[in-house]
Amino acid sequence: MNSIKKEINEEFYNFTPKRKSILWYYDSEGNARILSIRSSDEKALKDWFDGILNRRSVTNELEGEVIKLNKTGTAIWELCNGVNTIQDIIKILSKSYKISEKELKEDLISFLEMCKNVNLIDLEWRCIE
Repeated sequence: MNSIKKEINEEFYNFTPKRKSILWYYDSEGNARILSIRSSDEKALKDWFDGILNRRSVTNELEGEVIKLNKTGTAIWELCNGVNTIQDIIKILSKSYKISEKELKEDLISFLEMCKNVNLIDLEWRCIE
């Protein structure tokens, strides 16, 4: 497991986290639930998705899990769109939750690290002009 805490420097806050999972939905409480599938077998993935989309019974099982996020995790997840930088996310959440950016950073970094470690997000570089 790689720690993104080792990568933190001034440039880190210009990274743009981007969701990798396309399978997610909101539960009845408005919290995101993300289906995390860990499979490198592209044919198995294609067959599984095809079966789901065409409402056929799916015979192959893929290793994965459903990850339930709380309200704050859902807000962060929604902001991980490949456009917002980590600094943007900090500012948006700081304003929304009325918490200092300094207090927010550690929790945000821990959340991003968890998402990265279970392959839910990519951290991408974005040049600020």
